Amino acid sequence: MRTGPEAHLNLGLLDMRRGDPSKADTEYRTALRLDPAFVPAMVNLADLDGARGKAPSCCARRWRPNAVVLHSLGLFLVRQRDYGAALDLLRRAHELAPDNASYAYLYAVARELDRRAW
Repeated sequence: MRTGPEAHLNLGLLDMRRGDPSKADTEYRTALRLDPAFVPAMVNLADLDGARGKAPSCCARRWRPNAVVLHSLGLFLVRQRDYGAALDLLRRAHELAPDNASYAYLYAVARELDRRAW
């Protein structure tokens, strides 16, 4: 029986709950091999990479711009203290989803902090 990317995403989430990030990484990557544009797997893989202190392996340039992915990567860059790049990604996420209040708010906060040099 064939499984889709959703099944591998769910297995990755289960692996994370069980405390096995290595298996979760494999499942997220399998999901992306099956569907390279599958945003939930991109976001979870980026979060997992960020938790490991690594740059997200699924960068925003690789796939068509997506507000969820750009926003997630922007937050990762904030945690890495790369504020200039974070501001750019948060701006792009806001531009792609201008009706998303969370994106608008975080972008506004980031702009204000940028004025104050973070």
